[in-house]
Amino acid sequence: QALTNSQQVCANCSEVLPQRARFSGMEGRLFNLALVWEHEDWTLTAEAMRRSGNSVFSPGVHAWYALLSRRYGRWTPYVAIGQSAYTESPLGLLAAAGSPESSAQRLADLDRSLQRPWDRRIELLGLRWDCFEKLALKLQVERWTATRDRSSPRDGEIRLLPNSAPWDGRLNMLTVSADFVF
Repeated sequence: QALTNSQQVCANCSEVLPQRARFSGMEGRLFNLALVWEHEDWTLTAEAMRRSGNSVFSPGVHAWYALLSRRYGRWTPYVAIGQSAYTESPLGLLAAAGSPESSAQRLADLDRSLQRPWDRRIELLGLRWDCFEKLALKLQVERWTATRDRSSPRDGEIRLLPNSAPWDGRLNMLTVSADFVF
């Protein structure tokens, strides 16, 4: 709101932001296609998704994944791959004439953030143990790779410490979780 009302900081925010960064009157479309194939102890799951809309606050994205598992009694090892790609184009925010260089840099950072340049590829291996009727434990190793922007942390998903080494766009995670039904 402050950028839209201030011609001293941003030369075109009052025109651009109400069109593409709206908070009200947001519309979106979601298309999902999924396949689940089961044969004896094998399961293959695949899904593709496309989301679009009229606001960068519900950004456009294309994503897919495939997961293959095989059950051995109460144990189920699985492997999965997937990828997501955001489709938001730049807003083209322009600093007002005579504004400090820091204003132009902040507007460029905001524009980049609203484009959601956080495309990624994920590869994972996991093992599920159905230890009780309504409880399963999972151990999962995941390899996460940024495929477009490797210079900044991910929109709330990854938090870098202030004095940490530069991030190269890769992350390896080991997770242990419990799935239960109550």
